[in-house]
Amino acid sequence: MNLALKIVRRTLVAVWLTALLAPAHSDELEDTLQFGNLAAKRGLWSEAAFRWKRVLQLDPNNGRALNNLAVAYEREGKFEEARRYYEAALKASGAPEVRDNFEKFRQFIQQRVAKSTPQTQTQTQTQTQGPP
Repeated sequence: MNLALKIVRRTLVAVWLTALLAPAHSDELEDTLQFGNLAAKRGLWSEAAFRWKRVLQLDPNNGRALNNLAVAYEREGKFEEARRYYEAALKASGAPEVRDNFEKFRQFIQQRVAKSTPQTQTQTQTQTQGPP
């Protein structure tokens, strides 16, 4: 068998295997993503995060899984991790719901910082002035 025919044959086999396996991979991604969503709706955030991380093992740039993990980390108070996942989700997807979630997150963090700043200043002034 000549070299060109071998290359064509291997290419056809590779294309056929890819077509055969891709739907199963896609179904597993979607099923795992939905399972995570269901777990989150039931308040099982650790299970949901576990499922979404599994999706990322199969598809590291899955914007929905990245966004969902950002929401989970935000909910747990892990704000730095949430920010990183939101930014990754924006790069991977840029979908309107990702942008909306990230914007709400940024506003929440800004409000949180604004609320803590006056208290910190008041505490510093009180400590500096001493008791009345």
